[in-house]
Amino acid sequence: LIDARSIGPKLSGRGRHTLNLLLGLSYIESALAFYVLYNSPRAYKVIDKAGGPFRNRFHWIPTSSVPNSVLSNFIIPWVIRMYRVHLFHDVTGSGVWAPGVRRITTLHELDGLHSQDVETYREKMKKKLKGTDLIISVSHSLAQEIDQQLYISFPKIRIIPNAIDPWYVDRATSEELRAMRERFKIPGKYFLCVSVGNRKSKNIEFLTDVADTWTGDEKWVFTLPKRATKNPQTSFLDIVDDIWLRPLYAEATAVVVPSTYEGFSIPPIEALSTGTLPVVSSIAPHR
Repeated sequence: LIDARSIGPKLSGRGRHTLNLLLGLSYIESALAFYVLYNSPRAYKVIDKAGGPFRNRFHWIPTSSVPNSVLSNFIIPWVIRMYRVHLFHDVTGSGVWAPGVRRITTLHELDGLHSQDVETYREKMKKKLKGTDLIISVSHSLAQEIDQQLYISFPKIRIIPNAIDPWYVDRATSEELRAMRERFKIPGKYFLCVSVGNRKSKNIEFLTDVADTWTGDEKWVFTLPKRATKNPQTSFLDIVDDIWLRPLYAEATAVVVPSTYEGFSIPPIEALSTGTLPVVSSIAPHR
C-alpha cells in the first residue's frame, strides 16, 4: 500500500537540508535524489512509525519536493514495480495507474467544476480517474457531483467523511487561552475565519470587505497572509499551527465560513468541537 503523504516537514537536520536542496534540482536529479532520500535511515525512521505487523508493508512517498510529472511518470510506477504493490491509494489525484494494481482514489473536492473552463477540467479528471477501482468521496454532496458531473456511478463510490483531530475535542486550558491572546495580541471579542488557501471559492474577498466596513466591537481575525485592510480591528495571522488553532477557535465569538464551494469543509466541525458557533454559507456540505 502506498499512501502519498509528505514526510518532508517531519525531517530535521541533514534530512531537511537535503529536501530543500531538491527543490532547485532538475527533474532527473530530483528522481535520483528521491531514491537516496527514500532509502535513507532518517526517512525510514518516520515511515516505520506504522509499526506492528504492517512494518515495511506501508510506504509513504514524500511528494512535496518532487515535480508532479516525475512523481506520476517515474517514481510511483517504479516503487509499485519494486515493492510488488497490490493496492495503491492515490490521495493526490496524480492519475498514476499500473497494470495489475488495484487503485483507490480519494477526492476531497472538484473545485474546477465551478470555474470557467469546466469542460477541460471535467475531461482531465475523467482521464485521471480512468482505471480507478474505487473512489472515496469525503461528503454526500461531493459523491453526487462525481456521479452527475464525471458520470461515475455510485456503486464505484464510497462516502467516508473527513474528521477532525481528536485533539480539538479536549478543551483548551486557561494557560493556552492566555498564551494565544498574548501571542496574537487579541484582547477582546473577535470573529475568526480559518482558511489555508485563497481560492475564489473560499470567498475571502467578500469577508474582508465585510470586515473593512464593520462597526461593531468585535475584531476580525484571519489565518491568512497579511494584506491591506481599511479596518485597524482586522488581523491577518498567516498560517497558524494546530497548537494555536484550538484556543483561537475556543475564544472566538463565531467562526465564519463564507465559501461558495467546498468538498467537505472542516473548520465548522473544528469550531463546534471547541464549543464555538460556526456561521456558514448555505452550500450543500454545510447543510
